[in-house]
Amino acid sequence: MSDPLATYLQDHLAGAMAGIEILEALRDQHAGEPLGSFATEMLASQYERVEERRLLAARAALSKPQS
Repeated sequence: MSDPLATYLQDHLAGAMAGIEILEALRDQHAGEPLGSFATEMLASQYERVEERRLLAARAALSKPQS
């Protein structure tokens, strides 16, 4: 992938996915505790944001001019 925007968006998405994995682990390991509740709340908003990032990355990849 040589398009700088598409590369940036893919990297950003990868970072977001890593954060989600950490939050999922916290939610599961601390169920019934304040930390688990916090992770659950954070996950709800992060799932929406990741989907938005995926759409942006796909759009950037599709709008790349063909050489």
